[in-house]
Amino acid sequence: MKDYIALLSYDNFDSLLRYGRVQIDRGRAIMLRSSFRKIKSHPEFFDRLTTGVCDFQATFEYVIIHFQKGTAYPILSIQDVCGIYPLDDRARNSLMSKSDPRIVINQPLWPDKAKELTYRNLADATCRGIENVKHIFDFTDEELERCKTIITPEMIMEVVKSATNGEQVFGMPFGNATAWVYVMLYHRYQMFPDGGVGYMLDAMYAFMTYLKNGNVDEVDLFIENSPMYKDLVRRKGDTLQEIIAYVENNHEGFVQKADKTVDMFHIVAPLYCQMVSCFADDGLDMEKAIDGKPFASLAQEYKLQYGFAFSLAAYMLGAILGYAKTYDAYYNIADLRIFRPEGDFPLFSNKSRNGRGEKEAAQGRELGKANREENVIEEIDEKV
Repeated sequence: MKDYIALLSYDNFDSLLRYGRVQIDRGRAIMLRSSFRKIKSHPEFFDRLTTGVCDFQATFEYVIIHFQKGTAYPILSIQDVCGIYPLDDRARNSLMSKSDPRIVINQPLWPDKAKELTYRNLADATCRGIENVKHIFDFTDEELERCKTIITPEMIMEVVKSATNGEQVFGMPFGNATAWVYVMLYHRYQMFPDGGVGYMLDAMYAFMTYLKNGNVDEVDLFIENSPMYKDLVRRKGDTLQEIIAYVENNHEGFVQKADKTVDMFHIVAPLYCQMVSCFADDGLDMEKAIDGKPFASLAQEYKLQYGFAFSLAAYMLGAILGYAKTYDAYYNIADLRIFRPEGDFPLFSNKSRNGRGEKEAAQGRELGKANREENVIEEIDEKV
């Protein structure tokens, strides 16, 4: 009998438990040439196991198993399994809560390697989310590069790590971080009014927390006694556009201090806070009504009125939502050939977001139609 380790998706692991066997794809198991007891001294095995696996953002989606068998392929029986090893402690807790209590869920073998992989996957998801919003909102390449110089990939990675490790208080990071990191990690827990006033106060709170190095107790006292706070809460019915204009005309001190620290803060931060509040749960939806109009129309107004400031806010939104919560809006305007050609989806502008004009988009739809007709003909021929 030989010792092997393999990486199973949670679905395959569940099938192994339910049906007593599972197929191991060739190349997905590693035969150990030394005792399994020395396995922890070989973290390179983790890299080999996880190379080429599908995207995942949670470590409980996969599990490492140790088994003994004459040959690893193709069928693994549950009787061959010697041990079950989650990727990290969070995954272990998840597995223990969902698995048969008779099953021993062992301590993770390489939790630090799992953390590194999680960071990389989440960072990749943020980049792909940014790429989606670039197409959805018609960023130019120059706008995207400018966004990256203001909120760098390193800053986004800082957000990912802080959020993943839970190193924050009420959504705010500890210690030294840039103002944009504070904004992207901000989660409202105060009883701010709904609407434009609330989003401006969110931006104000995040900025003051940045100035106070994460001391939210000091910020709470400051906000409660702030003339700007007391003034804004009286304007609960105003839209965000009206609130931004009001703050520019009546609270120049805040505008100057915030924008001197990070350019365009008094516009970018509340725009971002509004969008992430509206789309964090269910994903980006261009048809969702905000301030009484579909977001597609509102976004056009924002782009015309605020220019690059809106692009930067949307860039931040894409980073935080990631691919999983932006793909649906992107697919609506991507001219996918697998979609029904009669789909009448609202567009942000009058051309497709993948860089093709309407002529090319129509050609794509016609090609999709031809492919579907060809498939139908093939099915008829097979039946005949």
